[in-house]
Amino acid sequence: MNRLKATIKIATLFFIIGTVLLILHFIFGTSNFIIWLGYMYVWLAAFINSIILILLIVALFIDKRRIETLKSIGVLLLNIPIALVYFQMVIDSL
Repeated sequence: MNRLKATIKIATLFFIIGTVLLILHFIFGTSNFIIWLGYMYVWLAAFINSIILILLIVALFIDKRRIETLKSIGVLLLNIPIALVYFQMVIDSL
Protein backbone atom coordinates (compact mmCIF):
# COMPACT_ATOMS: atom_id res chain seq x y z
CA MET A 1 0.00 0.00 0.00
CA ASN A 2 1.43 3.36 -0.86
CA ARG A 3 2.06 6.07 1.68
CA LEU A 4 -0.78 8.36 0.62
CA LYS A 5 -3.46 5.65 0.76
CA ALA A 6 -2.28 4.53 4.20
CA THR A 7 -2.32 8.11 5.50
CA ILE A 8 -5.81 8.71 4.11
CA LYS A 9 -7.06 5.58 5.89
CA ILE A 10 -5.44 6.61 9.18
CA ALA A 11 -6.75 10.18 8.99
CA THR A 12 -10.23 8.94 8.08
CA LEU A 13 -10.23 6.50 10.99
CA PHE A 14 -9.28 9.21 13.48
CA PHE A 15 -11.86 11.57 11.95
CA ILE A 16 -14.63 8.98 12.28
CA ILE A 17 -13.75 8.12 15.87
CA GLY A 18 -13.62 11.81 16.80
CA THR A 19 -16.96 12.47 15.14
CA VAL A 20 -18.58 9.53 16.92
CA LEU A 21 -17.27 10.80 20.25
CA LEU A 22 -18.61 14.28 19.49
CA ILE A 23 -22.03 12.88 18.63
CA LEU A 24 -22.01 10.79 21.82
CA HIS A 25 -21.18 13.92 23.79
CA PHE A 26 -24.21 15.71 22.38
CA ILE A 27 -26.47 12.68 22.93
CA PHE A 28 -25.45 12.03 26.53
CA GLY A 29 -24.86 15.64 27.52
CA THR A 30 -22.21 16.22 30.12
CA SER A 31 -21.55 12.56 30.90
CA ASN A 32 -18.23 12.43 32.72
CA PHE A 33 -17.37 9.14 31.04
CA ILE A 34 -17.84 10.52 27.52
CA ILE A 35 -15.83 13.63 28.38
CA TRP A 36 -13.06 11.47 29.90
CA LEU A 37 -13.13 9.12 26.89
CA GLY A 38 -12.87 12.08 24.50
CA TYR A 39 -10.01 13.55 26.51
CA MET A 40 -8.09 10.25 26.43
CA TYR A 41 -8.84 9.87 22.73
CA VAL A 42 -7.41 13.31 21.96
CA TRP A 43 -4.17 12.46 23.76
CA LEU A 44 -3.89 9.07 22.05
CA ALA A 45 -4.70 10.52 18.63
CA ALA A 46 -2.18 13.33 19.08
CA PHE A 47 0.50 10.83 20.12
CA ILE A 48 -0.11 8.40 17.25
CA ASN A 49 -0.48 11.14 14.63
CA SER A 50 2.70 12.83 15.90
CA ILE A 51 4.65 9.61 15.42
CA ILE A 52 3.23 9.20 11.92
CA LEU A 53 4.03 12.85 11.13
CA ILE A 54 7.63 12.42 12.30
CA LEU A 55 7.98 9.30 10.14
CA LEU A 56 6.60 11.18 7.14
CA ILE A 57 8.99 14.08 7.70
CA VAL A 58 11.91 11.65 7.87
CA ALA A 59 10.64 9.97 4.69
CA LEU A 60 10.47 13.38 3.05
CA PHE A 61 14.23 13.70 3.31
CA ILE A 62 15.13 10.06 2.66
CA ASP A 63 12.69 8.94 -0.05
CA LYS A 64 12.48 10.36 -3.53
CA ARG A 65 8.65 10.34 -3.56
CA ARG A 66 8.49 13.84 -2.12
CA ILE A 67 5.20 14.93 -3.70
CA GLU A 68 3.38 11.86 -2.37
CA THR A 69 4.95 12.40 1.04
CA LEU A 70 3.93 16.07 1.11
CA LYS A 71 0.37 15.11 0.16
CA SER A 72 0.39 12.52 2.96
CA ILE A 73 1.55 15.14 5.46
CA GLY A 74 -1.20 17.48 4.25
CA VAL A 75 -3.88 14.81 4.65
CA LEU A 76 -2.66 14.02 8.15
CA LEU A 77 -2.64 17.70 9.12
CA LEU A 78 -6.22 18.23 7.89
CA ASN A 79 -7.52 16.68 11.11
CA ILE A 80 -6.03 19.46 13.24
CA PRO A 81 -8.56 22.21 12.33
CA ILE A 82 -11.38 19.67 12.56
CA ALA A 83 -10.26 18.67 16.05
CA LEU A 84 -10.07 22.32 17.08
CA VAL A 85 -13.62 22.96 15.87
CA TYR A 86 -14.86 19.84 17.70
CA PHE A 87 -13.03 20.96 20.85
CA GLN A 88 -14.64 24.41 20.67
CA MET A 89 -18.06 22.82 20.20
CA VAL A 90 -17.59 20.70 23.31
CA ILE A 91 -16.30 23.61 25.38
CA ASP A 92 -19.22 25.79 24.28
CA SER A 93 -21.69 23.07 25.25
CA LEU A 94 -20.38 22.70 28.80
